[in-house]
Amino acid sequence: MVSLSIQIERQWFIDSRQGNIKDEYYFEKKLGSGGYGAVYLAKHKKTGNYLNAFQNKLIGVKVAVKAMQKGRIQDYEAFQNEISILKQLDHPNIIKLHETWETDRICFLITELCEGGELFYHITKKKSLTESSAAMIMKQAFYALCYLHKSSIYFGLAKKVSKNELMTTPNGTPYYIAPEVLKGSYTTQCDNWSMGVVMFIMLSGKPPYGGKNNNEILNNVLHGTFDFSAPQWENISAEAKDLISNLLQRQADMRFTSEEAFNHPWIQRQKRKEDAEIVINPDVIANMRNYIESVNFKRTTLTLIASRIPEDQIRALREAFSKFDKNGDGKLTIDELKEGVKTIKGCMLTKDDIYQAMSVMDSNKNGFIDYTEFIAACLQSYNYLQENHLFTAFSYFDKDGDGSITQDELRQCLANEDFTLTDDMIGKLVEEVDMNHDKLVRYLFSIINHNIIQQIDYKEFIEMMKNNSELSKSVLGNILI
Repeated sequence: MVSLSIQIERQWFIDSRQGNIKDEYYFEKKLGSGGYGAVYLAKHKKTGNYLNAFQNKLIGVKVAVKAMQKGRIQDYEAFQNEISILKQLDHPNIIKLHETWETDRICFLITELCEGGELFYHITKKKSLTESSAAMIMKQAFYALCYLHKSSIYFGLAKKVSKNELMTTPNGTPYYIAPEVLKGSYTTQCDNWSMGVVMFIMLSGKPPYGGKNNNEILNNVLHGTFDFSAPQWENISAEAKDLISNLLQRQADMRFTSEEAFNHPWIQRQKRKEDAEIVINPDVIANMRNYIESVNFKRTTLTLIASRIPEDQIRALREAFSKFDKNGDGKLTIDELKEGVKTIKGCMLTKDDIYQAMSVMDSNKNGFIDYTEFIAACLQSYNYLQENHLFTAFSYFDKDGDGSITQDELRQCLANEDFTLTDDMIGKLVEEVDMNHDKLVRYLFSIINHNIIQQIDYKEFIEMMKNNSELSKSVLGNILI
């Protein structure tokens, strides 16, 4: 393993840009609109279409672009806070933010494209869902909510709070709003009430508290009762009803937390069922080893690719991460990693291997393996060696678009207010790349200042990504200065 380990934060790769977004994105069609603006289906002009050499077909990578009129945003500071929080979130069941664009009048959020449609549409189409379908959805929802709450984030307002901090700004849709929100003092527990309402609607097709108008609905939320007497509930299990009852407790301190809900027998039975059906490819172990042995810049690039790769290309790894994450907090501990790899057929990792893997895979040094860190370490080469992923990654580091990555560009990409790539770190990066220590490397840094030019071209970048742990001799052989 290489001696140098650079701290990498996934959120560093989410750029905030200004200018005309249509210079870089094709807007294909409008997907919807609302009070703040509209959402569009879009494609990046440079990397939107690419040839997948492994499948020999042209693939389009599409994104969603949410365009919001600044003048319609009542509290722009709170809106910016929501964006800041979204950048920090890293979970398999939470949408990924790729970058933001801004003009004098409009703010654009570029996110991954979710094509499954709205849950409410599926419920109204079918009147209600089967209990197994509802359990699958609620498990995913509580998995995400548990992560948010453990990160001290209240979903309804997307704001950071302390565990018992009270909030006083009512926000929500009448059917789903919790009683304490109407009274003006509430905590993250209001999210769990809303989840109880969603679950009730999924299983019965109707909300627990209805009414002819908003005022009547809200009055019933405060003072009404619900029951399971309707015919739709006859074949619903007692466990499902128990979970709903514990979520729709009017007293917030008596209500289930998201963690308690995730660990409820009804949810855990669904998790065990899904986990039993997940067979993890043994290649995951080999990919982990290759990641651990790779040079820092390759690991950095894999993190960037993992943060933007379409979900359909990593579905198996997404399932593996969820299977490993036994307590549902959205990150892996050393014990969860040890137990998880035991389920992989033919796994030969020793205890020392696991600790080494944990140390290297934890690229942001927070003591856990976060979702994107796991994906980066386990990616199959046929995924990350696709042309559009490589070109997108290279273009991200090549800020001025001149076809080479300089030391200044690398420092700019791998730094924020909490971390700066020092000259010493740059020097050590040179050392780990210059395997024969003859300083005849133009791979990452060639001659310019103090006899060293700091740049890497696209061909050299590709060679780095193709190699597992060190530069190929054939590449270095032609880099005489």
